[in-house]
Amino acid sequence: MRYLQLFGALLLPAIHSGSAVTANPKAARNGFPDNANSTEVTVPSLTLGYTWTVIQAFYAPNSDKVKLRDCKGDLISTVTAQFEKDMLAGGSGLLNDGQYVRPVKCSKNTDTNYYAVSDRPLTSSGDPLHPFVSIALHGQRQGTIAYIKALDGLGLPLDQTHNGCVQIDETEGLSDTRLVQLYVQTHTFYETINDSFHGSQVTAELNSTCTIKTYKSLVLKDGLKDLNQHENEEHDGDSDAASTKTHDLGSLPITESHPSRETQPADVSAAGLENWHGLWVTGTASLLAVTMSHLAVA
Repeated sequence: MRYLQLFGALLLPAIHSGSAVTANPKAARNGFPDNANSTEVTVPSLTLGYTWTVIQAFYAPNSDKVKLRDCKGDLISTVTAQFEKDMLAGGSGLLNDGQYVRPVKCSKNTDTNYYAVSDRPLTSSGDPLHPFVSIALHGQRQGTIAYIKALDGLGLPLDQTHNGCVQIDETEGLSDTRLVQLYVQTHTFYETINDSFHGSQVTAELNSTCTIKTYKSLVLKDGLKDLNQHENEEHDGDSDAASTKTHDLGSLPITESHPSRETQPADVSAAGLENWHGLWVTGTASLLAVTMSHLAVA
């Protein structure tokens, strides 16, 4: 088993220092009233869930393959069945060629899964997803700012703390109207946050004038460049057996993002993410597990 260097984050909006959000640009674009002119609405008893981007590079090849197709029926990529299953659970995926894929609804054959490709993680409507900020909440206006008190003070990866302020960026595809899902970028980050957050019921204050905070995240696509240099990695003989790929995550690029802008951010140098190890995905389980011993950001 060969250790590989990897990782990186979503193509996200430009660096922003985090000004107070009183008039949401996305809401204005969609014809909705500004938050400053809206009445705060309390939505209690929501179940907190998470979405993330599943990384194909963590899945060892095997013979159980599926073809990902777009709404025209054109082939996007051939992946393992486990990767597709986990991507449907997580909400989006990153292919080895650097394309992001997400499930979409097509007018034909609703029993078949279809996908769209992009250069960064997007919502079903094609808007950017922002780690630790974007939430999905059924039946609400896209772009609405919300405050979730249960998240305020919550420890986040990369030595950060949440301030409870989030933005509704996804409103479709949720069958449970009492579910709110926070986009946390990777399954690794989900585990870190889930270990800190004890409990599942939260209350959301919609149309809040809270401040959207700037958060650091990883640069996933850049990490693939290192991984693809090792595409001839040796595997155990039985390709049908559950295989494990272990990755040594060393010093990796980090970016900062804020939903008030939608241009590509400059990378922020990082000295850390040292001694991350033990990240694996098996062919029979969707679990990505990481022991995080130290995070140091320059």
